[in-house]
Amino acid sequence: MTNYERAAAALQHIVPDRVPIFELMIDPRVIEAACPGCCYGDFVEKYDIDIVMTGTPSSNYRTSVLDEKTGTFRDEWGVVRRFTEQTVPFPIQAPLQNDSDIESYIPPDPLDPLRFQQLQDLLKRFKGKKMVGMHVHDALSYPSYLRRMDQLMMDLMLHPELVKRLIDMSLDHTIALMRKARVLGAELFVFGDDYCGNAGPLMSPKHFEQFFTPGLHELGVCRT
Repeated sequence: MTNYERAAAALQHIVPDRVPIFELMIDPRVIEAACPGCCYGDFVEKYDIDIVMTGTPSSNYRTSVLDEKTGTFRDEWGVVRRFTEQTVPFPIQAPLQNDSDIESYIPPDPLDPLRFQQLQDLLKRFKGKKMVGMHVHDALSYPSYLRRMDQLMMDLMLHPELVKRLIDMSLDHTIALMRKARVLGAELFVFGDDYCGNAGPLMSPKHFEQFFTPGLHELGVCRT
């Protein structure tokens, strides 16, 4: 089987010749150590990876540098983030500090061509050879970035309508992005939001069902 055939068979619940291989994200330092001078595309070819993915969704938004020395910047969502030893820059300041800030908030344009540059680059190189997917967010990440995770968890109790508005805003953005990506040729989507930590769930099952399950159904993540 080819890389593409292997991945397609597994997704159709057909037993492939071997388990398809892919990674949601590969740290650039790992790529450099294993394949000096290689980009992501070179790496997945060298190691015969079956499914290729765009990078973290945060890499699809423009940034303005706030402090070059500390690696601190503001993205198009208005979130202040900082590069650390982790692959994904860490959010350190949320744009919606007050409950009323959402009234004037305008999210980034999901159809900005920049959102799809990584996808188009991968399609140009791998379409028909490897399965090409896009890494997107679903119902939790954007609300947690916009309010800050600890504040969002309190909002579940104190400001439930605000949480619902944030989730709806996030879903509208992601759904529009996915529809455009599908037209361009994306063959699968992987949702990268984390709902648990090392110590357990981030919220009660009741709140998960109340606030986040409907959005996951809308995105087609959950099955009835």
